[in-house]
Amino acid sequence: MFPGDIFIGFVVGILAGAGYFGGLWWTVRRLPSCGNPGRMLFGSFLGRALIMVGVLFLAAGRQPLIYLGAALGFMAARLVMTRLYGPDASGPAVERGGRE
Repeated sequence: MFPGDIFIGFVVGILAGAGYFGGLWWTVRRLPSCGNPGRMLFGSFLGRALIMVGVLFLAAGRQPLIYLGAALGFMAARLVMTRLYGPDASGPAVERGGRE
């Protein structure tokens, strides 16, 4: 274990979080046009969660500092993605017809 482990975990957490929340954004945009939105939402969650947990597990091994960095990176990715694509953002969400 060394301090660089936190940075490695942070980068992995950002990538995993961006994939997770990017997949959520993709799913939510397609819900109105799908035949069974409940099944799609559940399947998307299951797939995103399994991939995220698998990536974090493989990246961290048994290094607690990497897990700490990954958790911080995941929260940072959540913050950035919700600012960029959330309903109160002045960016892409408003252009798609979100609240102003």
